[in-house]
Amino acid sequence: MAIKRMNGQKTTLWFIKASVYPSGPPATLSLATLSAAITGTNMINITDAVQQGYTLSATDSDTQDAKSVGDYGNAQARGAGNFEASIDIFRENDPVTNTTSDYLLAYNLFKAGRVDGYLMKRFGYAKTVALAVAQKVSIFQVTSDYPTDIPGEGGGPVGMHIPFAQQGWMLLNEPIVA
Repeated sequence: MAIKRMNGQKTTLWFIKASVYPSGPPATLSLATLSAAITGTNMINITDAVQQGYTLSATDSDTQDAKSVGDYGNAQARGAGNFEASIDIFRENDPVTNTTSDYLLAYNLFKAGRVDGYLMKRFGYAKTVALAVAQKVSIFQVTSDYPTDIPGEGGGPVGMHIPFAQQGWMLLNEPIVA
């Protein structure tokens, strides 16, 4: 019997620094490259810092509908692919004492704005499961815009909203290879 995948604690989000893929999308997503990025702190797991309700997915592609003299009817061609990305992160309550918290790490990464890199999303595995061959991920090339504070009204958590601008490419549901 088929088992439906449900939402929950089986999503992982990473921010990958621009230096990992400096010349465009890779032909394949190599486990060795990604593992080296994690070890070298060029790939940061931001999962615990991101509030639910983030946006990171493909949107409608551009279209072109100009007709040629040979077209019999209306025609539409796909143009460039598009995506949208924005996250809200939690702020660390005690940054002086909790200097290694995931909240503070994400805040320090994005607080100044204009950070180039990639957001990578993996569904189906808990954040504690290491990347492995055959797992599928989606990667989006982004630059962060200037963040805005979320004041935590009504007793809610204080946070920060980070919008991202699309910077070129995305890879959707690509398997990791050896």
